[in-house]
Amino acid sequence: ATASPTATATSTATAMPTAQPTLAGTEPLPCQMAYDSQWTSPSLPKPFTLAVMANGDILAIDDDVRVVRRFSSAGAFIGEFAPGQLGATYAVHVDANGDVWTGEQSRISKFSPAGALLARTGTPGSLPGQFNTVWSLTTDLAGNVYVAELGSRVQKLNAALQPQWATAVPADSLRKAQYLAFDHGNDRLWGAGQAYLVFALDPATGL
Repeated sequence: ATASPTATATSTATAMPTAQPTLAGTEPLPCQMAYDSQWTSPSLPKPFTLAVMANGDILAIDDDVRVVRRFSSAGAFIGEFAPGQLGATYAVHVDANGDVWTGEQSRISKFSPAGALLARTGTPGSLPGQFNTVWSLTTDLAGNVYVAELGSRVQKLNAALQPQWATAVPADSLRKAQYLAFDHGNDRLWGAGQAYLVFALDPATGL
């Protein structure tokens, strides 16, 4: 049996403004990286994406087995996160309150750090509040949620998970979002596109 959500939001098919992202640059930059620590685990043979919890534990998704698994910072496998409550999962994010957000094929979910379901929304489709492969998601300090669908648009939902805006589905692959991150200090939403392009969006408008 799965935990019952204490708050559940439903999508609405209302019209929203559409926007195109602003390109930030196209030139790759060289970089060097020094590792403070590293580990591997048989429970995570092909790491795909991860998020860090408030206590330092790591939530990670394997590229072949799309479940969220929890590890200590030293790499000790703790267990599956929210077992039995998720399908194939592509995105995981920890917000400023320590709650955990996940993205599946056509829905997003919010969990407590212990794995209790707090909210959930989404159905397959292209209407506001519907999703076609949630590939990345992030949040701001006000509780708004930003969702990138694979090779497609970015949507903003408010803290009640009601749709606010969506970018237009871009005609060129450069602008097709794959990963999102929020700059809290400058109130800016950043995305990475399919063609190794970084772009910025105004979180208020999606422009």
